[in-house]
Amino acid sequence: MASGMIHLTFSKLLEADIVLRDRSRFRLGHILPDMTEGKTARDKSHYMEKADGGASVVIRFDRFQNDYLNETCIDDLYLGYYLHLIQDAMFRRYIYQDKKIHREKEPNFVERLYNDYSLLNSYCKQKFHVDCDIEFPTNFRQEKINDISSFCVAKMTSKEDIDITHKGPATIFGETMLDEFLNRYLPVCAKEAEEVRKQSTALSPMDFKWDA
Repeated sequence: MASGMIHLTFSKLLEADIVLRDRSRFRLGHILPDMTEGKTARDKSHYMEKADGGASVVIRFDRFQNDYLNETCIDDLYLGYYLHLIQDAMFRRYIYQDKKIHREKEPNFVERLYNDYSLLNSYCKQKFHVDCDIEFPTNFRQEKINDISSFCVAKMTSKEDIDITHKGPATIFGETMLDEFLNRYLPVCAKEAEEVRKQSTALSPMDFKWDA
């Protein structure tokens, strides 16, 4: 999945392309699916399911749209959440299909990828002026979106929590790939946001499935 800072970079860049009612809620939606503890909760918050008899995994962002059709049209929290799911699906496509990177052939794939994310934090802050400047609603527990999962308020990242101290070259996903990923898929996100506002979609989850 894409990192929190990458999601916030998408959020910031999308703010220039789509009309928003509440940017704070839009940003919160962009990181909310990751504010869970444990794989089961994470899979649930990402609408992740097995497909093809268990051979593939898919993010069923269409189910989220069906569950929160009206909210996604009028509330930027839900739009941001939906776009997070889209971005994670696109990230899988970019890594596994576009770049043809095979997890099973890359030693310590997850650990190296997360180290690359840490390296990219500073890059996102400097190039795109991204901070984790999220406002958490005091009445969040009354939000309908809590029906999805028990989101962990304690996992809310502050500006001071963003690690920008990592050094060294990226080994899987670096600055050039991030720029390419953003250039390729940011327009897709912007178009999908327009479609969702019309209670429609231009994307199919099965087009973004990956091997289990």
